[in-house]
Amino acid sequence: MDIPFKSLINFDKSSDLPVYRQIANSFIQNIQTGRIPTSSRLIGTRQLADLLGVHRKTVIAAFEELNSQGWIEMIPRKGTFVIKLAGDKACFFSGNGTIHGLQS
Repeated sequence: MDIPFKSLINFDKSSDLPVYRQIANSFIQNIQTGRIPTSSRLIGTRQLADLLGVHRKTVIAAFEELNSQGWIEMIPRKGTFVIKLAGDKACFFSGNGTIHGLQS
């Protein structure tokens, strides 16, 4: 299954919320709604950075955030995979630094 990452991952560079958090939040929303299915292999950080027009370190920070929350698993030399089921609890970050837990 080809996932249209460019159309699914949204962010606003003028927002107070850091871009990496916006990218992570977009991934979480898309995982929860099933647009990015569990067990999906995500594209590499270089390719995603090029696709989104951001620095690779921004994508790495987003992936590290998703990994720390348990949404993805990063396996060296294998890839990055979605591991949380759609509908699991998510944490979203607001512009003022507040963490909000959401249930679908």
